[in-house]
Amino acid sequence: MTFASSLMEPAEHLAAAAAVCVIVVAQWQGARWRSTRAVRTATAVAALPLLFVPFPDAIASFVLGKEGLVEAVTAGILAGLVWQAARSRQAWVGLGAVAVLLEELDYGQWFSRLATPEWLAAAGSGSGNLNTHNLPYFEAAWRLLPLGCCVALALRDRWPPPCLQLGQSLGLPKLHPSLAAVVPVLLVLAGASALLVSGDAADEAAELSAVMLVALAWRAEET
Repeated sequence: MTFASSLMEPAEHLAAAAAVCVIVVAQWQGARWRSTRAVRTATAVAALPLLFVPFPDAIASFVLGKEGLVEAVTAGILAGLVWQAARSRQAWVGLGAVAVLLEELDYGQWFSRLATPEWLAAAGSGSGNLNTHNLPYFEAAWRLLPLGCCVALALRDRWPPPCLQLGQSLGLPKLHPSLAAVVPVLLVLAGASALLVSGDAADEAAELSAVMLVALAWRAEET
């Protein structure tokens, strides 16, 4: 199945992301978001491409295509994380969310007239947009390294005492241990979606799943 680019206009994309951000901020204190069940459920989002196979191509592409609804939701959650990190004075969470959000929004290119530097195309960018997560090698690094760091944070209780003391001195955030247990499920679902449906759609769904997973794992450990 081929997923075309979404037909969402930039203004619609931005409005959807802003609405999701507002919902995240408004619902952040809700008890339902502090459960391990919510953390585990986030991995199911990686299977969205499989669920949309029976839908018409136009609908599936609107949701899972490039710059589609799923990407807007991802951006909205990241923006909500930036807000909550600022309120909680969690600099590492804020920096991570800002970095990923800027990449997702192509550093504002989609909403402005910013040109893509020629060196990106020369380096082999697969999208032609102003980002680095579509470059060879960087593509895998953007997906696996942040998730790997989050798994390490979720396993913090198993760190050697010197590493634990260093993490505390640096103010590293705490993530719920259940994150480490369910990341393999996310990867399996993303792989199945890429193999059976579409690699691009699988990437969009996996990115949303990973962002939700990290946000909920942080919320579950937040005091």
